[in-house]
Amino acid sequence: MEKSSKKRTGQPKQSAPRPAAGPEGGADGAVAARVQVKKNELVERVALKSGVKKAAARDLTDAVLAVLAEALEAGETLLAPPLGKLALARRTDRNGGTVLHLKLRRAATAEGASHAEETAKKDEKSGPPPLAKPEE
Repeated sequence: MEKSSKKRTGQPKQSAPRPAAGPEGGADGAVAARVQVKKNELVERVALKSGVKKAAARDLTDAVLAVLAEALEAGETLLAPPLGKLALARRTDRNGGTVLHLKLRRAATAEGASHAEETAKKDEKSGPPPLAKPEE
């Protein structure tokens, strides 16, 4: 197999925009589509977000992923805002490997919190529903 003769430029490869696949999903709560972020793309995003060179971002990303893997393998709970609380829910040994089932609990967003506060205020103002209709 021959190596490519294309020269790399200093610019990170721009990929086509992907549709947002949030955890909210449809009306039934199912996640619509799963988008995988590969390690190289994660490194590129870290480099762009932090402003460091790609090589430094790769080293930092490798270190962070190694520490996360060690902590989860040891059964530790990770508190990493704004990501959330990440805990090992269950461990299963399968075909020479270990499957870690993780539980991620995220804090309410600002929009979600304000909506919950508004709902609570409406409930306080209106009070409990009457037991019977008033007579006319």
